[in-house]
Amino acid sequence: MSQTSKWDKRYLALAKEISTWSKDPSTQVGAVTVGNKKEVLSQGFNGFPREK
Repeated sequence: MSQTSKWDKRYLALAKEISTWSKDPSTQVGAVTVGNKKEVLSQGFNGFPREK
């Protein structure tokens, strides 16, 4: 059985919060990239495709 650390839970909560920034009500996705020293390297969320 896998153990989830408190830091893993914090980063998952952060990704969930970032997902709320998406303007797409049907699919809200947040992401956080974390480095070896527990630093946030990047974060992002999905959006609508750009129009041509």
